[in-house]
Amino acid sequence: MAEDQNSRKVLIKKIKTPFVYDQDVLDLFKSEFETLSTLKEYPFFIQAYEWIEKDEDKFLVLEYIQGRSLREILDEIKLKQRAAFKAKQLKTLLQQVSSAIHALHHNSYLNLIHSDLNPGNILLSNNNEIKIIDFSRVQMMQNLHGAVDGTFHFIPIYTAPELVKQEQFDSRADLFSLGVIFYELLTGQLPYPARNYTELLIVLETIEITEKQLPKNTDPVLSKILIGCLQKEPDKRFQDITEILKLL
Repeated sequence: MAEDQNSRKVLIKKIKTPFVYDQDVLDLFKSEFETLSTLKEYPFFIQAYEWIEKDEDKFLVLEYIQGRSLREILDEIKLKQRAAFKAKQLKTLLQQVSSAIHALHHNSYLNLIHSDLNPGNILLSNNNEIKIIDFSRVQMMQNLHGAVDGTFHFIPIYTAPELVKQEQFDSRADLFSLGVIFYELLTGQLPYPARNYTELLIVLETIEITEKQLPKNTDPVLSKILIGCLQKEPDKRFQDITEILKLL
């Protein structure tokens, strides 16, 4: 955390020294700044104030938000073995995250797909407001002509099967990620648990998420949304985020 010239508390997202001359990394940071700049009218995303290049220093100046990521909250739930979120809390969070996804997918200028939604890049502020804080893997819908290009350096347990398999994908991939996140918030468990990439491919082929996998007495609206999001075949999922918002 630091203060900028306007006395605002800010976060500095800096490119590490070995990568300051890597054009791909530079383009990634610049693209994230440009994306956030187009989304500044929406309350669901961290604000990007500046992109600065000064000699070997290249960094983003971002809004500082007091709060915790959903990943931190989930880790605390598991560590302390306390109850996960209640239905009313979950529906409030789900409405906010769904509204953020709607802003991305239906932005009249860009029409974006996040493609990397996970609890680590969704922040819950001290005011109980959701902020999505990482846009380094955002894709523009009009640029998607085939499979995603890239190698995963992590187990992509929140990622849609079509992305995991590096197949063609669209905005429905974000709906799958939404389902995984909120399944975990509801149950404290992952719907498709895996310790490595190979295991993930296997469980995606073998596990089917139905009402039987959800806790007894799960709110019927949450149940319908989770099952509709977690379908492995995109054509069997919700087709648009507006369907989820209508249910909420």
